[in-house]
Amino acid sequence: MLWLWVSPAALARDVPALRGRVTDEAGVLTASEAGRLEQRLGDYEQATGRQFAVLVVASLQGDPIEEFSIRVVEAWRLGREGHDDGLLLLLAVEDHKVRIEVGYGLEGEVTDLISARIIHEVMRPYLRSGRYGQALAAGVEALIEVAGPTTAPPEAPPRSWWTRTLAGHTPLWYGLMALVCLGVVTVCWWRPLIGVLAVLLMWNTWWPASLLGALGLYLRWRWERRRRLRSGYGEVRGLVSRRRPREDVEGSLWRGSGILAVLSMVGSWLTSRSGREGTEGIGLMIAGRAARKFMGKGGGFGGGGASGGW
Repeated sequence: MLWLWVSPAALARDVPALRGRVTDEAGVLTASEAGRLEQRLGDYEQATGRQFAVLVVASLQGDPIEEFSIRVVEAWRLGREGHDDGLLLLLAVEDHKVRIEVGYGLEGEVTDLISARIIHEVMRPYLRSGRYGQALAAGVEALIEVAGPTTAPPEAPPRSWWTRTLAGHTPLWYGLMALVCLGVVTVCWWRPLIGVLAVLLMWNTWWPASLLGALGLYLRWRWERRRRLRSGYGEVRGLVSRRRPREDVEGSLWRGSGILAVLSMVGSWLTSRSGREGTEGIGLMIAGRAARKFMGKGGGFGGGGASGGW
C-alpha cells in the first residue's frame, strides 16, 4: 500500500538532457536525417534568433504527452528570455503520439489550430508509414514557414579592446596562450638578448605575452644587478652576465631564434579566427560536450500548441 503515498511527480518520466537541437533517444533517425534537421534548425536560429528543437523518445512511460512536453521545455528553456520564441517538436514512437509545444512569443503565429493541422495533415501520413525522419523534416519546414522570418537579432555592439584581446575565449585557448607566455618569459630570463627580440615580435602577435616578456627582462636585470653588487662587480653594464665563446653565443642565437619562431607562429595562430574556432572545437570535443554549444536562453511557455497521434 506504500505506493499509494508516492507523489505523482516522483513517478514522472525523467526529462532528457539537452544534447542539441535534435535529440533522438529512440534511435529512429539516421545520422544524415538528424544532421539535416540540426543544420536546418541552426540556420533558422542564426537568421531569426528563434530556438526550435526536436525530441524523439521511445516511450512516455505512462505520462500524458502534454505534461511531459511542458516539463521538457521548462527544463530546456528554449527561446530567448523576453522574446519567449522557443518551440519543441516532440515525438513518442511507441505511444504513437506527437506534440508541438509553442512558446509565448510564437503563439500569435503558430496557433493551436495551425499546430494541430501540421500534425494531422503534414506529419501523420509519414508517421503512419514509419518514415519518422521525413515526418519530422516536413513538420519542421511547415513550422518554420508558419512562424515566418523575422528580423535577425541585433548586432552586438563593437567589443572593447579588452574583450577582443582577453575575454570570450575557451579554457583551452587560455591554457595554450599561457604556455606561449611562459615560453616568452623563459626565453627572456635565460636568453635576454633573444628576449628583447621576442618582446618586440610578440607585441604584434599578442601584446600580453610581450608585456610579460618585458617584465621578465626587467626582473632578470634586477636579479643580475643584485647578484653583481653582492659579488663586488659593481653596476651591471649589460644584460649578458658573462662573456661566452663565439660558438656558444651563435648556438644560443640559433636555438633562441628557433624557439622564438615557434612561439610566434603558435601565438599568431591562436589569435587568428581559425585558431579561436579550432581551440573551441578541440576543447568541446575533449570535454565530450560538443552538443552543449546549443543551450536554451530562458524562454517561457504556457501550454500553447497541439497534440495528436497516428
